[in-house]
Amino acid sequence: MTKLAKVHYTTFNEDIPTGQNLYTYLMSATIDAVSNELDYTDYHNGKFKALLDRHRLVKKPCYEILITDVDDVSFSIKNDFVFMTVLRNSKRYTYMIGECYAPLDATPPKEDESDEEKVPADPQKS
Repeated sequence: MTKLAKVHYTTFNEDIPTGQNLYTYLMSATIDAVSNELDYTDYHNGKFKALLDRHRLVKKPCYEILITDVDDVSFSIKNDFVFMTVLRNSKRYTYMIGECYAPLDATPPKEDESDEEKVPADPQKS
């Protein structure tokens, strides 16, 4: 299934690597909450946040600096896509940084719930 998203072109290319980094983090994550902070859980069940701290967008824990010189940041979900809006020098820049999807069930089916047809041990006795 193909999804379409309208993304505006921006000439402020310094933030593009950050959007790609966040996209990479979110590819295998479950998004827990969006607002002025982005809360997500990675596939190892680690809890992370992307938030504004002292004019920097940072990822916690470990305090990884993603973008500097930011006045404000917000996150939103529209049409199953995750967007980050950055305010810098009175200009807003919006980046698509992820996609919401249902996590795959990682538990294998039980042996008796298998789709395979059961074959008797000795076909002569059946």
